[in-house]
Amino acid sequence: MLYIVLAIACSTGILVMFKLAGRYTINSLALLVVNYVVAVLFGIFSSPSNLHPEAILQKPWVGLAFLSGILFITGFFLFSFSAVKAGVASTGLASRLSLIVSVAAGLLIFGDSPDIYRIAGISVGLAALYLSLAPQKNSKAGASLLPIALLVVHGISDLALKVVQEYFLNDDYDAFLVSVFFIALIVSSLIFLIKYPIKTMNLKTLLAGILIGLLNWYSSYFLLLSLDRFEVSLVIPIINIGIVAAASAAGIIIFKEKLNARRLAGILIALISIALLSYPKD
Repeated sequence: MLYIVLAIACSTGILVMFKLAGRYTINSLALLVVNYVVAVLFGIFSSPSNLHPEAILQKPWVGLAFLSGILFITGFFLFSFSAVKAGVASTGLASRLSLIVSVAAGLLIFGDSPDIYRIAGISVGLAALYLSLAPQKNSKAGASLLPIALLVVHGISDLALKVVQEYFLNDDYDAFLVSVFFIALIVSSLIFLIKYPIKTMNLKTLLAGILIGLLNWYSSYFLLLSLDRFEVSLVIPIINIGIVAAASAAGIIIFKEKLNARRLAGILIALISIALLSYPKD
């Protein structure tokens, strides 16, 4: 379970960093570029194997790496904008509804075996998310569109990672992640150079981007390790609902975001769901 806890911590840290970046008027696209540079370099230098472009292009998962890279950059755009516009708590809560896609795929496609605790945990978790996403009185109407879009992209991205892990990866975790981040780096760099002058980059942006890049690498790495050790219908709900609780706590404690009683009840129910989902099957 350690890898699952670490994946939750890293993902929540990314949310917090994007919220702080919005407060300090750091360009989100510049952050994404630096983040992916760091993730690619860190993956290359920390990899136990040699990463040769020719060998990577021969891998059966190269097409899915390209797709995942596009999904990653799209998800990060939505992640950063939603954290600023809709808040850390709302973004964390809404993005975690993507578990519906992953759990359904795990049970229907990958043959995961549900038990009473898994079914109860997922049901309670969905109820918690429903309560937690109740609209606030002072929320802006347009703010809800970003979390909804994030939900769809995260669901497809999680499913793509599981397909790669299930059918194509052996010990190629580092090579696959470096490939995904490299694709995301190319796309984000092109968009950045078209939209902004290079002087948009500054020391503040570089430092924040480096930290986000490390968190991004490890959140994905720990997710893949978790999927390798546990069923997808167990891993994804625990991580998603765990981020619900952690992001909500961060929003309240760090950013003083106000949550109504219904949302607070949703957070408490989410913790019950995590306990049910973590209950041993044997």
